[in-house]
Amino acid sequence: MSAERPVLGVNDSLLFSAIASKSNEDIHQIFMLTEYKLTSFSNHALNWSVLQACRLGHELLIQYLLQDGARLEVRDDNGNTPLLICSTKNIPGAINFLLKQGADVNAANNNGDTAIILAESKEVIKILLSHNGINLDRQDKNGDTALMAAIQSFNLVKSSLLITSGACPKTVVNTSGENALQVANRLGIGPILELLYHSFVLERHPLINQSINGDYESCNALLGYSLYEDTEIINIRPNILCVVLNCIKGQQNNRVTPDLLEFVRRLCRSGVSVNQCSDCGKSPLDIAVDIKNHDLAEILCENGADMSHNTVVNLVVKNATHLIPLFAVHGAYINQIHPNGYIQYPGSALDVALKQAKIGSAMVLLYHGAELDESLALEQAVETCNCRTLEFLLEGCKEKVEAHLQNEPDLFFKAVRTGDIRVLSLLLEAGADVNMVHKNKTPLMNAVHLDVMRYLLKNGADVNMKSNTTSIINVCSEKYIFDINFWAFQEQPTEDQVVDTLKQIIRLFLKHGAHLDAADDKGNTALIASVNKSCPKDVMIFLLKEGSNINQRNSKGESALYTAVIFNDQEKLTILLSHGANINLQNKEGLSPLHESIHNIETLKILLKHKANVNLEDSKGNTALLHAVKNVKTCLQVCVDSLTEAGSDVNHTNHDGMTALMLAADNHNFEMSSLLKANADVNNINTKQQHPKTALSILLNKWYPDWGSQHLASELLKHGANAKLVLPEVLHRIIAMGNVQLVQQLIASGLGPTDIILRRNLMEWPVKTISPLSVCLMTDQLQLAKYLIENWYLTQSDLAILSRDKTILDHLDFRINEFLKEHSSQPPRLEFLSFVRVSASVGSGPDREDKIKHLCLPHILQEYLLFKKVAAEESLDEDGNEDDSSLFCYELTKKQVGAKQFRSEFLSKDIQFLEFHNTYGGESSSDDSDSDGDWNVGVALEEESRLINRDNASGALPTDNESSVPPAGNAVTALSTDTFSSDEEDDYLNEDESSNEIKELT
Repeated sequence: MSAERPVLGVNDSLLFSAIASKSNEDIHQIFMLTEYKLTSFSNHALNWSVLQACRLGHELLIQYLLQDGARLEVRDDNGNTPLLICSTKNIPGAINFLLKQGADVNAANNNGDTAIILAESKEVIKILLSHNGINLDRQDKNGDTALMAAIQSFNLVKSSLLITSGACPKTVVNTSGENALQVANRLGIGPILELLYHSFVLERHPLINQSINGDYESCNALLGYSLYEDTEIINIRPNILCVVLNCIKGQQNNRVTPDLLEFVRRLCRSGVSVNQCSDCGKSPLDIAVDIKNHDLAEILCENGADMSHNTVVNLVVKNATHLIPLFAVHGAYINQIHPNGYIQYPGSALDVALKQAKIGSAMVLLYHGAELDESLALEQAVETCNCRTLEFLLEGCKEKVEAHLQNEPDLFFKAVRTGDIRVLSLLLEAGADVNMVHKNKTPLMNAVHLDVMRYLLKNGADVNMKSNTTSIINVCSEKYIFDINFWAFQEQPTEDQVVDTLKQIIRLFLKHGAHLDAADDKGNTALIASVNKSCPKDVMIFLLKEGSNINQRNSKGESALYTAVIFNDQEKLTILLSHGANINLQNKEGLSPLHESIHNIETLKILLKHKANVNLEDSKGNTALLHAVKNVKTCLQVCVDSLTEAGSDVNHTNHDGMTALMLAADNHNFEMSSLLKANADVNNINTKQQHPKTALSILLNKWYPDWGSQHLASELLKHGANAKLVLPEVLHRIIAMGNVQLVQQLIASGLGPTDIILRRNLMEWPVKTISPLSVCLMTDQLQLAKYLIENWYLTQSDLAILSRDKTILDHLDFRINEFLKEHSSQPPRLEFLSFVRVSASVGSGPDREDKIKHLCLPHILQEYLLFKKVAAEESLDEDGNEDDSSLFCYELTKKQVGAKQFRSEFLSKDIQFLEFHNTYGGESSSDDSDSDGDWNVGVALEEESRLINRDNASGALPTDNESSVPPAGNAVTALSTDTFSSDEEDDYLNEDESSNEIKELT
């Protein structure tokens, strides 16, 4: 011991006196002394102190004295260890400490008592039972186990805990030869011990086990002995209250005894939930409703059961009407409340009651304030044929029902559709009108059951009552036949069943005076209506046999036969023809069935087989052939062949002057070969429009003749079409597109060469005069250029090119210059110059051929000037690029035609040009900047309209020649009306000069 802390002379009496004083302060001083090692005690003193601390229940002192694990098993004179003393004294904390320090849980005193035998406190018992090494069958000197000791002291709580922990009341016997169960029987608590042990064996809680057995007296006894705390009862799973109620519900008579009611009260007082159960998904109140016992429901209501509107609905569904007042008194929602706060009738208790015809429940609900939606209730009663509810509503809400029938006629129509005569009778008695019209239908039109129709007719229904139709016409309608299929049969009917039903209905209506040929608001009769696809053919035949007028027409002038063609029903068409239908009846637009049949070859052939007139004209002068060419997109060849073989005039013109071939050209119809095969006149001229036109000019007179138009034009030229009405500037575009074959064909057909005068330079070409040869050079088509030169297909502007004008040569690249050196001479020959000048003098307009003939030249020279001797060269390559050529044609047209000269057919009707302009107009070359303003389609259209109006007013509307061909004195055609200088005018020959030169040439 150190010198700084000298040992004090303190003996065991200090420890004894501190413990005897029971003063925490004195004991604390002892702690301080021993901690600083200022005193020491004898083992005897320490042992006595441990036992005394246990008797006094001083947990802190016990833990201090036993902290080193020594003296855990020290005993007093009776053999009691600290654990035994603490168990007797009920010191849970000390017992926990002792067990953790290793105290022997099975140690016994001189009497053989162990800790579990001596323990009386529920908490201490649970601590001891939780120890793994405890021996529940350890006996004292009398042979009694802990269970026997508990029974003898009438400690049923301890007995229950021991049995639950595995103590067997039957195996161990005491010195008297009794087991625990026998001891219990001797003391009068054997049945309780028996049920506790039986529940343990079944692994059920005793309360649940006895509830299942219906022994509610024992349940009350268990609760009376306070075996279970409220928290334990609340935590029993499954929910003990739901178990009890479900057991009652499972009984046949749902017998509720006073013991049961008392047990339920005790459970509710213990705090068992009376609301939603997580185990069974229902609330005890819902189960009580199933039992329909007022007392049970009242107990639950008094203990705070939630009473939502769904619970009231459940009362109605379970026929527990007598419970509704109870729930109403305890605050249940009689009306269903929507989340937004208003009363919602659909799905409410009253709604359910009326739907299920539970009138008693409905009356009780109404008495307690339930709100009724009369309209919806009526509709539901009618739709479900709920006569009990309907009678209840009609009696209780008579005025509202009558008003509803007047304002909502659909109710009576729904009743008609259901087919229930009783419902109809009730509504008619309430004031429904048997002849009311709703959505253009009468009740008779809406009926699908024969007995309903007979009932309505018997009660005054007018069979000829007309809305937008009549009853007999309605029978043949597509919708009615669908309704017959859907509503009139319980299972999917066969076609024969449907036909038989429709015949019976028609026969019934005719019997009651229906007019067979009455017409609806569109003039259709029942026969015309029966031609629709949904109506079986046998119904149509039945109407014909009953005497329907087969040729009666509707407001459009269409007969049943015409309607059959529209629906493309060849079977009905054949039937009508066999019954004598007029095959050539025309509607108000002049269209005959043959006109309408062009879209279906088989229908067309049937009509042609029955000698339909192929040359009947409609109101616009179109025959069936013209209709076919204009409107048929597929199988045109077969259609045209069929019509022409039947005698259709292939060259017939309509009121607009258009032939079938012209219409085919206008519609880009690639099957025009059928028309050509039928000897269609390729040179027929339409003179009924502002600009005369042929099929060829229709195809080519465009700012951009697409490849399809060019292909069709080539076919026409092969069949002898002349290019008289083709605008000469079209050739420039065909050249740009690289179609060499069509260029040769047009030249051979007499289309003369011409110059186009531009407002601005094109593609940096140095001059504003563009000839066919210029286009060849600009697009690098030298073989075609050679072809034009060799055949003298040239304009006067080409002379400058061939004479190698320096301005032009400077623009051309080396390859083209070399070409010109090879194919031109210096100076040009006289006959060459004369030919070009004469060709230019006669122009390139439609009258070029006439002018040449009037020059009195030799025939062979005339043919040369008309280029009829030009031979096609198959060796010429085609060099076309669609994108480049479209842009070239766009720029050419744009620079050729200004806003003030917007008079050309190139633009007046060509939407494609407008679309192209909108897409590429912003990409035009910079040389547009010298114009008066950007080319604008809208301004051009307005200017064109103004110019036409001005010319009309003056009576000097220009012809096509005037807008595209100069006077005979000029040799150049230009769409622009720009004025030339006097020097430029001197370059052209007048007709007299050309005549002199021609004579010299001859």
